[in-house]
Amino acid sequence: MVTYDDGDATPLLTDENGRLIVSIAGGTSESAIFTDDSAFTVGTDKIKAIGALANESSPDSVDEGDIGIPRMTLDRKLLIRVVGATDSYRWNIDSNGYGPIDIASQSLTAVKISANSSANSATNPIYVKLTDVASSYEIHYYNTVANVAKNSTGTIQYDIPAASGKTFFLKSIIASASDATKVTIEIKSNGGSAETKAVAFSSGDDLTKQLFFDPPIEVVETGAGEYVKIIIRNDGNQAMDVYGTIIGYLQ
Repeated sequence: MVTYDDGDATPLLTDENGRLIVSIAGGTSESAIFTDDSAFTVGTDKIKAIGALANESSPDSVDEGDIGIPRMTLDRKLLIRVVGATDSYRWNIDSNGYGPIDIASQSLTAVKISANSSANSATNPIYVKLTDVASSYEIHYYNTVANVAKNSTGTIQYDIPAASGKTFFLKSIIASASDATKVTIEIKSNGGSAETKAVAFSSGDDLTKQLFFDPPIEVVETGAGEYVKIIIRNDGNQAMDVYGTIIGYLQ
């Protein structure tokens, strides 16, 4: 190949059809051109960089069938529009910068967040459940023992569901009778022995006792007969009925 020095006059080379032959650094002019829907080899084939127009003040539009340059922000971010399976369905960002979600495709007039499968409304309001912990359910166990003799006891017992592997969280107890009593709270937890957790006395005008436990007393079920008991001793002068409620939740 003939080489030339700076300032030399050189002949131009054409092909047999008279077209000027041009050598492009890095490859021929066609090395970066691909046929539509053809294969591309990563790391081998060449592509040309694209340009985008920064025009935030008065963007121009093109006519149907025209070719046009894409737009970008002033900090070089390419502007795009999200299009669904149908070309005419395009997601638009509103003037506040929000991308609204249309629920019309589900034939809804409101979001289904009510207590049932129907949309919420004035007659089917949003359902809210207050709970101490997730995946738990409340227990309010009530029972009564009739005709407990003087100086004898009546026992109200809640058994933790066997083979449940759950923990019962004792939050409160209520004990009541028509005369003086001694109230003992006893639990059996995690396969252990019976334990007394609290004692209270009632008399006179204070015949109903409610005890609160914060944090709750944990009673762990292991299949060994775990329970919570309210033991009510009759300290009155004659036989009477006794009443008790055990309040907590299983988790």
